[in-house]
Amino acid sequence: MGDNVRPDRAISVGIMQETFRQLEFEWNEGVNDKYELALEGAYYIITYCCALRREEIGKADLGGISKHFEESGVHATPHVVIALLGRFKGETGTAYHLMPLVLRTRSGLEPRKWIGRLLGIYRKRGISHGPFFRNEKGAALQVSEMSEIFYRRLSFVQYFRPDLLPRDVDIDDVYGISRSFRRGSTSRATDRGVPPEIIDANNCWRKVERAKSMKTTSLSMQEQYTDVTLTLNQLLRYSAEM
Repeated sequence: MGDNVRPDRAISVGIMQETFRQLEFEWNEGVNDKYELALEGAYYIITYCCALRREEIGKADLGGISKHFEESGVHATPHVVIALLGRFKGETGTAYHLMPLVLRTRSGLEPRKWIGRLLGIYRKRGISHGPFFRNEKGAALQVSEMSEIFYRRLSFVQYFRPDLLPRDVDIDDVYGISRSFRRGSTSRATDRGVPPEIIDANNCWRKVERAKSMKTTSLSMQEQYTDVTLTLNQLLRYSAEM
């Protein structure tokens, strides 16, 4: 009673473009901590392009993403696959959920580039399994750790592009890593005229219509990926408009 509930403000596509302009500049300038840059870029681009909530992005699995990275890159329709591992709302059991993303979105975001950069760093470090987003100690990245990076990045956007993020906006008060990316993503999809059934399918994480009563847990990840490729063009329609 008496709570002042404020939904997280949506991240605009303009803020996303400026964020990645900054990240690319820092990457090319030879910033020492390439790991944090790759982590930051991959986190934002997966959360936004997949329209994930905070608790869902933590399910991104390194082994699953790595498994199909090379194969998806040489497919007739090149893409990149995000593998989410764990129990999801409204589902039973534990399963992989494979979400394909385009190489480059309509606004110029590049999912495969940033995911590949983070995978490359993990390979050099000999890390092949576990959470895709982890801190330097190897533990799953905590919300508080990512929020600090997120608010710092928004402050940079606000400083350099007040036309996108006015300087009188209290960033900490109106934006949140829990839902700002998801809200921005679904708003962008609606604005771009993405059909409601495509938005719903993306936000429900999976459709097992062909399997009827067959549970996802009965399929291997390779079998699931084979199913994904059968409807790949439809599945990519959401991220293509981001």
